[in-house]
Amino acid sequence: ERFGVSYNNADTIARTELAHVQTIAAQERYKSYGITEVQIWADADERRCSECGKLHRTIYPAGASVPIPAHPRCRCCLVPVID
Repeated sequence: ERFGVSYNNADTIARTELAHVQTIAAQERYKSYGITEVQIWADADERRCSECGKLHRTIYPAGASVPIPAHPRCRCCLVPVID
């Protein structure tokens, strides 16, 4: 109320920014463990959007810029690629 923003909008911003921080932290953690590749993982349920479906299982070098969060409230995350 203080900022003139609805609870839903504030929640969306907070969740999306947290997802961004979690993605960066995961990349740094995986690099520190010697992981060379990461993969985007999108939940495979009825709420997965087509944008996230296209990114699912896409592999990137561990230090590369990744396109997640792909949109507000994106639930995609990074997982390490391990042989």
